[in-house]
Amino acid sequence: MEVTTELRNGDLNNLVELLRKQDDVKVDEVVSASRLRMVDGQLHIDGGAQRLTLDGVTAADAVLDPTDRFDDGVSDKLGIPRAYLRKMRQTGQDVTLDDGPDVAMSVRLYDANVNGWLQAEPGRKFMVRSFRTDDADDVGLARALLSDSFARYDNLDVLLGALAGVRDSGHQVEMHRCSLTETQMRVMLTAPAITALAPTLLRNYRSPFGGGSGADLPVVFGGLDIRNSETGGSAFDIRPALVVQICKNGMTREVKQFRKTHLGAKLDEGVITWSAETTKRLVSLVTSQAKDAVNTYLNPDYLAAWVDEIEGKAVAPVTDAAGTIERIGKVHAFSEAEQAQILDCFIKSGDLTAGGVMQAVTAAAQGVEDPDRQAQMEDVAMAVLETAAAG
Repeated sequence: MEVTTELRNGDLNNLVELLRKQDDVKVDEVVSASRLRMVDGQLHIDGGAQRLTLDGVTAADAVLDPTDRFDDGVSDKLGIPRAYLRKMRQTGQDVTLDDGPDVAMSVRLYDANVNGWLQAEPGRKFMVRSFRTDDADDVGLARALLSDSFARYDNLDVLLGALAGVRDSGHQVEMHRCSLTETQMRVMLTAPAITALAPTLLRNYRSPFGGGSGADLPVVFGGLDIRNSETGGSAFDIRPALVVQICKNGMTREVKQFRKTHLGAKLDEGVITWSAETTKRLVSLVTSQAKDAVNTYLNPDYLAAWVDEIEGKAVAPVTDAAGTIERIGKVHAFSEAEQAQILDCFIKSGDLTAGGVMQAVTAAAQGVEDPDRQAQMEDVAMAVLETAAAG
């Protein structure tokens, strides 16, 4: 079964089309542990599918390929160390038991560990989120193993509700970027009418991409960063965003005012059919929250205050570029490859200040392949600024 699960730097039409296709094969089921088992590294749900035979339609196992996010849930819910699971999974990935004794042992260990803990609590219930059909011969995708108290905030509903809230506010917005991964949907919008000048931040800065001068175009835009997870990786969240016009560097700040975790009432066992009324209430809630977020974040005073906060720290000089980048790498957990890219962006920008370091991080983030990692780097921009300014 082919299901696209990722989109990087797409447009709104791409994202909506992909989410609609996913909704067509999305199945949520609350399942007792006694109906779950691993066979050769694949998840089997007892009676979760059908098979057409000469005797008619019979119940069969639904067979699903686990994602990395599903294994995260296995680790969390069953208490199996994630590194151990990852080692077993990576050793046995894309192979069969005929490929050698080490691989066979790895897959069998994976099955034995997961099945052992499932059998220890046969009455315990989980929500399995998957992409699948009713056909037992069609191998689906096990997206997530979650609590049976998981509250549904689906990506398409969140997206449509948030866009309706922005539209109802009367603000004109533009898509800055959007992405979708197994873990998270992210949509960053900018408001062309909400701008501020940041001459102190940008006076020595040159874009590492095109060489444009920040002194000639010291403009930043206000925006919104809308996020959601269908698989328990994060919450539904709307946070403020700031985008530098000269280089499209973006940054966010974590504000928990419009954040909702996916925790709800316990769900009954069986396949869940979400009602139209449930969906309507969810979209209405998201629309209301989006309107409140627009009123809070998309105004010139909020953006100007944020720029003032940044510029107050951005002027601190950086005399040891390599040492500073190494230090922020240790503090903020940047890999050696990421540090090298940050240093390259810092040198190209010519801005030897703490503000230049912050900009180098958000510039380097634009070239990161993993959208989730890009978001993490843009999220720590303000913290990087403080670390760099502290000397």
